[in-house]
Amino acid sequence: MAGVIFRDIFLNDAMTTICGSSGDIRTCLCGRTTFNSEYQQGGKGEPTLEELRRRVETEPDKFLEVDYSVPSMHLHYGEKSGDVVIGCSCELAIKIARQWLASRHQIKALLRLCAEELDRMAKEHQGVVDAIGSDMKKP
Repeated sequence: MAGVIFRDIFLNDAMTTICGSSGDIRTCLCGRTTFNSEYQQGGKGEPTLEELRRRVETEPDKFLEVDYSVPSMHLHYGEKSGDVVIGCSCELAIKIARQWLASRHQIKALLRLCAEELDRMAKEHQGVVDAIGSDMKKP
């Protein structure tokens, strides 16, 4: 039971979504915006490449131009959510990776508990699944 409670707290209140992507422009959770030198303005209200380059001149600590697609991880973490830019000077991505690495045994145990719980739930509801399946076979 303690494992289920821990799993629910971890999955519901901590990291519920982690996905990676890359693109022409990303703003890290730290507030720094990194953009590709081949950036194309995506839509109304988005800055132009010229505007971004001016911001690099006036706010070099908040804007960075690079010559590659900007890699990031999108996290939902409790109340916070947003992109963590891989390679950002805040090194948040490195800190997260180190934390995951340091916690790998606990994460493995947690994932095992989750798999066991899902397996138990599937077995518990197998009768319902069988009943629905047999009803669907009737003409």
